[in-house]
Amino acid sequence: MKRLDVHSTAALLRAASRVLILGHVQPDGDCLGSMTALSLGLEAIGTQTDVWSGDAVPVKYRFIAGNIQQPSRELAGAHDLIAIVDTPTLARVGINPEFVHTGAPLLSIDHHPLGRDEFTYAFNDVSQAAAGCLVYEVLRELGAPITRNIGNALYAAIITDTGCFTYQNVNRRVLEIVIELIDAGVDVYDIARTIYSSASVGQMRLLGLTLNTLELVGNGKGAVMHVSRDMFAREQLAAADTEDFVNFGRAILGVEVAAMVSEMPDGTLRLSLRSKRPLYDVSKLAKQFHGGGHPGAAGALVREPLPAFLDKLKERITAFIERAEHAKHTRKGPHEHGT
Repeated sequence: MKRLDVHSTAALLRAASRVLILGHVQPDGDCLGSMTALSLGLEAIGTQTDVWSGDAVPVKYRFIAGNIQQPSRELAGAHDLIAIVDTPTLARVGINPEFVHTGAPLLSIDHHPLGRDEFTYAFNDVSQAAAGCLVYEVLRELGAPITRNIGNALYAAIITDTGCFTYQNVNRRVLEIVIELIDAGVDVYDIARTIYSSASVGQMRLLGLTLNTLELVGNGKGAVMHVSRDMFAREQLAAADTEDFVNFGRAILGVEVAAMVSEMPDGTLRLSLRSKRPLYDVSKLAKQFHGGGHPGAAGALVREPLPAFLDKLKERITAFIERAEHAKHTRKGPHEHGT
């Protein structure tokens, strides 16, 4: 795998005649916004693109994702470059491998720590708040116009991966990019309203059921919730409809680590983790379940029965919090201990 900077990434994309753009399973706002913006930007400079997702686009993101299609067997192998955004491993792309392993080089554009050496090229920067920030830099380097539609997609990417600018990944560059998107005509209020104020009655009912599963562990510093298959079926909803539920656990006073477990129709468990401070780096907790992510937001897919996994998870979170607290105290100097 060859690591690229923004200049060489733009050159690689500019040289391609037809690019396939992919994201990850159960795509979120950053994934969908990054895919859409990259496609629109490349099309604006004359490069043909196809944008595929194996999973349906959640309703609240459809306003930015009109060009995303289901994979096409007829077009498999028609691309001279495959760009994969917002995922560090091919295992999370979530489409048939025959659409990925066509002989075309694979380019990763991502802000997660890279996993195995699976890509041909990688434009990777873990200091960036969202994959959308990396896509923005690439489009600027390409000379693509930041139109209102591209700006809408990028803004959706950024606000979802920064928790509306409340997460610890917010930095000066994020805000500079947002200013430029506003200058391009992005209506920040309208996008925030569409994403965060459009829940269905069923989603609110499911949220109520989920909050009733809330348990505190680790002396009140950990919060664990879950949604079972039966709960999803009762409201005829899917995991994509619970994307932000974990943040309700994170919002509790005194809680430092929040966990949400969603049981998929096939029994697979989707674990979402959030933390409030870098001291509680939940990417390390996710690795215990063969997952990954960022210090403030991470996750994993687990294949275990839900009740047994919840017991294990509560034990792991308690131990994780205890280790973090111990590390905090051992790093303190004698004056901080009062000696």
